[in-house]
This record gives sequence, structure tokens and C-alpha cells, in this order.
Amino acid sequence: MEDQLEIEKDELRMEFDPNTIEHLGIQMYSTLPPVIAELIANSYDAEATQVYIYLEDENEKQITIADNGHGMSFSEINENFLKIGRNRREVERSQKSRNGKRLVIGKKGIGKLSFFGISSLIEVETVKDGLYNKFRMDWIKLKEEGKEGKTYKPEIIEKKYCR
Repeated sequence: MEDQLEIEKDELRMEFDPNTIEHLGIQMYSTLPPVIAELIANSYDAEATQVYIYLEDENEKQITIADNGHGMSFSEINENFLKIGRNRREVERSQKSRNGKRLVIGKKGIGKLSFFGISSLIEVETVKDGLYNKFRMDWIKLKEEGKEGKTYKPEIIEKKYCR
């Protein structure tokens, strides 16, 4: 029942001050190595045991990070991933990963902004409990909406069951 309700939700929301992303996302991460390091740290915190990095340098440059971590539900995307500055350790009252076997690396909720230092268009794909979510974040739109005091709504590309 909860899965059915979750797939029917029709928007993602990101609230922020655009200066936060400008300073923390773009200025701190202007080269590829620290961005890749941040994204691998996210995979590690998601208890991934395998992380794959694909670099495509053809017509459109593309970087893909894929892992076998625990993924995010639609509500976790909204409440955790899209919440800038969320202190995971404080909110979850633990410095360990979900299975309790790893100390989490992330602590300030800003590493996910790193990709805006090297790209203006980001797509995120995640699967949790058989529900696949794919969405796109556009730096130009995000910045414009933030300046106008609006809530940024990432574009949902696809939501489906994949059992």
C-alpha cells in the first residue's frame, strides 16, 4: 500500500538559498577528482560494496557513478537527498551506516552539491524496494528559482516498479 502511494506522488522539492550551492557546490568542487571522491563517499555511506565509474568523452561528456548501495525511496529523496545541509549523523543519531558496520563519511549534507561544480545538468537514478526513480536537476533552473524565492522542483523522468 505504501509503495502504491509513493509512486503516485508527483513532485520532488528542493528548498535552498542559491548562495549555498554557489559557494559550497561550485566553488569547492571545480575539478573532477574531488567530485568523484564525494560521489564515491555517498556510495560508501549507502553501504555499497561495488562502485563503477564510467567516463565518456565523446560528443557529450558524461560521468556515471553506479553502485550497489541501498538506494533511496521517493520520500527519502525528498527528505534526505534534496535537503541541503541535512546533518545525517545528528538526524539519525548515529555515526554508523544502516547496517551498523561502517562509520559514515558524510556529515554536512553538502557533498551532493559537488557535481554542480563540473556540470549544470545532473540525472539521478535509484532503486529501493523494487521502486525505480529517475530525476534530473538543472543548475540554471535551480539558480533562477532560488533567486525568486521559489521551491525548486527537479524534473521527474521516470517512476516505476521494477520487481
